[in-house]
Amino acid sequence: MEERNFEELLASISAAAAHVNEVPREQQQQEVVDALVSLLDVPAALSAEQRERLFDLLLPLLRPDKPLLGRVFFDIFHGLLGFLPYPETQPACTQIVNDIAATCNPREMWIVCTEALGRPQPTATKVLLLHLLSQVLRRLPESSRPRFLRSGLSLAASLLRPKDERASGDDDEEEDSDEMDEEYRLAPDTESFAKAALELARPFVSKTTTPLAREEGELVLGFLMAVLAGPVARAPLESRPKNKPHAGYSGIASTVLELLLALGWSVDRVLSAAATINPSGVGVYAYLVFVQPPDVTLSQHCLPMVSSSLYSFCRILPSLSQLLREPAPNASFKGHRLLVHFTDLLRGSAGEVSEPVLAGLGASLDQWRELCKDVITYMVSNPVEGERQTAYGCLGALFTLLGPWERFRVLGSLLQDCPYAAVAGLLVARLKDETLRAWPARGSPAGTHCPPFASPKLVDLFPHFMHCKAPIEQLDLLMHSLNFYRFLLLRDRGAQAVVGVWRPDLVEWVKAQWLLPLREEYSTTLGEEAQQQKIAMLTQHGFPQLSPEDMQHASTASLTALAPLTDLIDWVFSLLDEQQLQLAPVRADPSLLPRP
Repeated sequence: MEERNFEELLASISAAAAHVNEVPREQQQQEVVDALVSLLDVPAALSAEQRERLFDLLLPLLRPDKPLLGRVFFDIFHGLLGFLPYPETQPACTQIVNDIAATCNPREMWIVCTEALGRPQPTATKVLLLHLLSQVLRRLPESSRPRFLRSGLSLAASLLRPKDERASGDDDEEEDSDEMDEEYRLAPDTESFAKAALELARPFVSKTTTPLAREEGELVLGFLMAVLAGPVARAPLESRPKNKPHAGYSGIASTVLELLLALGWSVDRVLSAAATINPSGVGVYAYLVFVQPPDVTLSQHCLPMVSSSLYSFCRILPSLSQLLREPAPNASFKGHRLLVHFTDLLRGSAGEVSEPVLAGLGASLDQWRELCKDVITYMVSNPVEGERQTAYGCLGALFTLLGPWERFRVLGSLLQDCPYAAVAGLLVARLKDETLRAWPARGSPAGTHCPPFASPKLVDLFPHFMHCKAPIEQLDLLMHSLNFYRFLLLRDRGAQAVVGVWRPDLVEWVKAQWLLPLREEYSTTLGEEAQQQKIAMLTQHGFPQLSPEDMQHASTASLTALAPLTDLIDWVFSLLDEQQLQLAPVRADPSLLPRP
């Protein structure tokens, strides 16, 4: 700004302010406002020296004991915020806006602060506005404070949503504001914002607070639970030093938990509130409560929940699944740690969990099955061998906790849908172990069944693993499946027959649906034509630099692995042929065959 114009505006402000008590209010106010608006609306147009001189003049004029402050603050507040980013004016500007919040009409001040929060602002300015709202809130009548607080938190929550979730107006306007949004939009991961909001809640949390004040504290803390769920999930598993117990997002979230417990909330209520706020919310706060409690006090609050670990586990089933699905490794690892914690607590102590028990605890067998699927996905995608082994141990614990019929249904469903051949093979191995464990002891009366595993019901699961889908890629599954079938053929005969695998109609079904197509597929694969197809496939997969001899060698080596499988198929056929010669023909009963 030209020096002459700047000096004229400064002089007009000084002259009008000098007679603030002599000039009629409307005239005096308009003169000062016009001059101030001319200067405050263009902070970038002023030089650093001009900005400093301006606030040297304003600081003594806009004091709480001066009537000018109360008359002009509504018009100049937004202009003052524009000077906060400049180091030469930041201290004086911060003092002025704090004086405004402490002395001016609180309802009007609430309006201008919330309006400013709705505008594109630097993060530091938004944090300051939150502090100003905290001051203003304490000056409002206690009966109306929760209403004002709700409106402020709703506005802040809308600012924290990603841009594509916010309502947009005209496309042209949205395009014009994109750059500004990228620079100034408050990110959910802004730690300083969370700390400022936490300070907003702290004064309302005490043993002697009134019901309305408690409501205010709960509003802010609930808002913080929503804001922090994502950042806490993605935050590293830091160990907080004793001199900084509230460092980082986990520390802030732990403080939120402590304050909610100080308000009289139970841990169960905290988790219930988190469930309604954020898909990962329960998992995040359950991790902080059960796995990484910040202090002894919180641990004591958690004791009732730990003593009813199954109830607590059922409460967090869906959110634990969501946490395991999170793409951020820190988040999924928290889900894994939480799962390990609960399976260790429940292993051997909870008894067998039936479907009615799950329903009584607010969970379902479907949720349990989805958790098993998410554990499998986590196990397959994790590059750390130790984590994969631990996850597999958790999967086994989830099976063990269930009752036999529930375990049977979950295993069958996982076998039917599992996209990973190696894991499907492990599930068949688990099915074999369950069948062996349930098998009647020697000397039991003939026809003794131990449903569902050691009974004809087991046949219903045959179609889930007796198939010939992509056999080359399914070697693990096929080997486990053939071994399981061989085990049944050897065990399920004579007085020990409980499944009925030697029924002629079932034998013919297994041959027609599985063994014959399987043997034919591998016989073809081992032939010369299949080797040439394998060479062509290798070439298509990015190995054109290999010579034909190298590709032939690679193809032969890969097919050599099929030899044990073909030997096992031949052995099963020989066992079937030998035994069937001793069996009298039995008319097939379609109702006893596996359901497709």
